Amino acid sequence: MDACLSNAMARKKPGGSRCTHVATLLSRRAWIQKAAICSAVALLAGCATHRGQSLADLPAKHTVRAERLVIHSDSPLEEHSPLVQELAELRHDILSTLNLPEPKRPVIVYLFRDERRYSEYMRQKFPSLPVRRAFFVGSATELAVYAYHGDNLAVDLRHEYTHGVLHSSLKNLPLWLDEGLAEYFEPPRNREHVNDEHVARLAAAIQGGWQPDLPRLEQLTGVAEMQAMDYHEAWAWVYTMLKSDNGDAARLVEYIHTCRTAATPGHLSQAIASSQTTGKDRVIQTVSALDPSALSSSVVPAAFARPEAAGQFNLE
Repeated sequence: MDACLSNAMARKKPGGSRCTHVATLLSRRAWIQKAAICSAVALLAGCATHRGQSLADLPAKHTVRAERLVIHSDSPLEEHSPLVQELAELRHDILSTLNLPEPKRPVIVYLFRDERRYSEYMRQKFPSLPVRRAFFVGSATELAVYAYHGDNLAVDLRHEYTHGVLHSSLKNLPLWLDEGLAEYFEPPRNREHVNDEHVARLAAAIQGGWQPDLPRLEQLTGVAEMQAMDYHEAWAWVYTMLKSDNGDAARLVEYIHTCRTAATPGHLSQAIASSQTTGKDRVIQTVSALDPSALSSSVVPAAFARPEAAGQFNLE
């Protein structure tokens, strides 16, 4: 989410989008320094309390540890709970799908008891960030996910945790691909990486003459620049390539691997320049072939959802 601050990678979309991503990732040094300074000023001014606990405190009452995952929670959480097991399975899916090595850095999840405590902490600690349902904040010292117990917790964690796993292995993942992958791995396993919200919006756009434009996506460098359709399209490119049987999946994985070490990995569109036109056609064909009829019961992407109570849009 800058590229690192991730929807939902807080899931997500600005002005009503899923990800802001959903999923946002804060990796730029300037963002971190600014947030730290503002946080210090806010804390010197005093902190609100909630049932005897400072709202500026991170969750620390309960801790669960799994492989490369640490969850600090305000509320009790069992090591073998469905939530923990799902994140473990998600990590395995990400690494195996993208052929990534076992990461050395753990992802730390801070799970607040409710939206109020989460929102107050984020406001005090990261006053420059937009209001989101969840965030992924990556730095040199910690890969952290911030979220709270609520109806969308599973969706938010899948999106933001994906950002964490990706950034534990990849150094320079382009923003559009960071968000596209988080959107790809966000749906429950039984949805096979399909979210009907993406499909329905893109299908309607295609009927209106919309065309995929990967070079345009590649120009986006800050989460604030990404609109809802950018999240939809990012997912569509990732989904189409990873589900293909014509070599596109291997090309995408190869490109992702260059992001492990290359300071400037270049643009994917350049690497697949010879097949750009057919690539656009495949995206359109793939999206059009998916059934959007389940839209009414689909999970709203993390970056798009708006918290009902507070009237705020959700993040990856």
